[in-house]
Amino acid sequence: MKKATIYQVIIGLLLVGLLISAVVIFLAYQRPLDTPLEVVVDETDTQQPTQVSTSTQVVQATTSVPEATATLEETEEAEAVCGMTGAMNILIVASDNNWWVTPAGADAVRLARVDFDKQEILVYALPRDLLVDTPSYEDYGFDRIRLGPLYYKILQAEKPDKDASYKAVNAVAQTIYDNFGVKADYYIDIRGTEDLSEIIDDIGKIEIDVAKTFEDEDLGVGLSSGVHKIDGETAILYMRPLEEPDEEWNRITRQNEVLKGLVQKLADPEILDDIPALYAKYNDTVATDLSVEQIVGLACLADKVDFENIQLKSVSKNMVTVESQGVMLVDDPNALKNEIQGYFSN
Repeated sequence: MKKATIYQVIIGLLLVGLLISAVVIFLAYQRPLDTPLEVVVDETDTQQPTQVSTSTQVVQATTSVPEATATLEETEEAEAVCGMTGAMNILIVASDNNWWVTPAGADAVRLARVDFDKQEILVYALPRDLLVDTPSYEDYGFDRIRLGPLYYKILQAEKPDKDASYKAVNAVAQTIYDNFGVKADYYIDIRGTEDLSEIIDDIGKIEIDVAKTFEDEDLGVGLSSGVHKIDGETAILYMRPLEEPDEEWNRITRQNEVLKGLVQKLADPEILDDIPALYAKYNDTVATDLSVEQIVGLACLADKVDFENIQLKSVSKNMVTVESQGVMLVDDPNALKNEIQGYFSN
């Protein structure tokens, strides 16, 4: 074989190798970082959310449509924002580390609606002590339980299974669907708040806008109303306290202030490139089935949306009755279900 032919073969093999590597990297970029949710839905349900498509998927979906039959709607769908179209519902669960303080469980439960087409973000808070029906988990020995402690109950029942934490967050997603008819497409599971403190310190202090002066002498934390830059430890101590059950809405407000500051910080272009490395560092305690591509798209959209326009909603205080030990009974389940579906339907 001539040298020129050998060189051509070698170069060809190198090009093929580079092409294969590029495909592998691209697929990894689109692959869920952790196990996807498996929420069992009612096949007759008509309230299914719009799914997000990447710009690549949009192109692939439209290439087979004859140009003469393409509709205006299809043309508009191809106009991606941050490489994405459509909308997604994301379940955010942050569990506490204080298992000895009963009832242990998820301190924060949020449903986020991210709409790339409308460039809108809505975050809806569900109180941790909201009493919910659990028809999908009767085999665990209960048919009703508080939403936050549900996470801990499933976690403890499934240990030492390596997927125990995943099953716990999937249980929260399933129970939200069973009660309110809203299906979470993806999740972010913060498995303990100590690493959240370290993450904030890694990316630098976050800026929060305190709505109401907060003082806790026992914790040594005091923040006047107004804008502050806080470190990770201060953020955790500011979010966590709950002295009385009817103060849950104050805590939701504080948590939202920190969440908003954290999202704003992660959307900073200087931080954006560090997100994959941060996830690799903290993936033992922060899990998600979003892909790197979707995370980058979310951060990009957060940078585009005016943070004053991010909608922060919650179960209204006048929709529940707080009973002994902080249990929150929903006064009108259908009214609450309709309200939540109104925010998360297509």
